[in-house]
Amino acid sequence: MVQSLLQLFLSTHCPLIYGDRKVPLKLQLSYYVYNLWASYCLALLYYVAVPSLCLLRGISLFPEIWSLWVLPFAYVFITKHAYSLGEFLRFDGTIQGWWNDQRIWMFRRTMANFFTFLDTTLRILGFVKTTFDVTAKVCDEDMSQRYKKEIMEFGSPSPVLTILPTLATVNRFNFAACVKRVIVDIQIKALESLAL
Repeated sequence: MVQSLLQLFLSTHCPLIYGDRKVPLKLQLSYYVYNLWASYCLALLYYVAVPSLCLLRGISLFPEIWSLWVLPFAYVFITKHAYSLGEFLRFDGTIQGWWNDQRIWMFRRTMANFFTFLDTTLRILGFVKTTFDVTAKVCDEDMSQRYKKEIMEFGSPSPVLTILPTLATVNRFNFAACVKRVIVDIQIKALESLAL
């Protein structure tokens, strides 16, 4: 779905071009949220990778934890997650299910949408021909039981799953380097940069 929406945006049937004077501007703009869904992966990949690399180099992107400027960041973080959890619990979800949903959201945004964006871009530029792969959609009893217990299942290995472990490894390495800096060099300022 995400790939077809991006293809629609990049085609001659784009709401901006095709809908000019036929569709109201507000409606055209509302389509862009969905049409550009796959391209949001670039901003999220930047947000996941760059702050941890800046932390390793000692560059602060966020305000210090003791500064009043941290309040807007903390407010947005807490409010977003509290609202999401409340909404999930309101519709008979569990906290474990909400946590899995948060993780799946990150997986989709960093992995699937990135490959969708890359595939669509390469196809439009003429480097890749469109193919259709048939995948198995059968659910066995073990998979059904894991789903009911809210245990995450990734299935068979895929190149799509390489981005997330790479990002996790980079973040883990940067966290270990920062902890080493705190313990060995006794720099309390390094702890402040870990706060957010």
